[in-house]
Amino acid sequence: MNGFAICRARHLRVAVLFAGAALACAAASAQVLLSSPAEKQLAAERFLIVAPFPPGGPIDSLARILSEGLAKRYGQAAVVENLPGAAGNIGIDKVKRARGDGHTLL
Repeated sequence: MNGFAICRARHLRVAVLFAGAALACAAASAQVLLSSPAEKQLAAERFLIVAPFPPGGPIDSLARILSEGLAKRYGQAAVVENLPGAAGNIGIDKVKRARGDGHTLL
């Protein structure tokens, strides 16, 4: 193996290690969040999923799949709102200005 291949393999191992650690942290925090009394409060109001890209694209499809899962889990409607424009900044701004109660997702 030449030096470039060794360096590349080392960087790949580090990237995989960090990705695995991030995934483990996300799974642990999701488990804590979903098993808490906050789960009952989440079911009290409908969810709004903001897709900052035009309808019909992959982000819109993913948002609609997520909305179906949320509706089944919490028994509340989950609305997908597409806000394309400004490279996604319009949708991001709407989520930034929303209440911090966990009902508005990006």
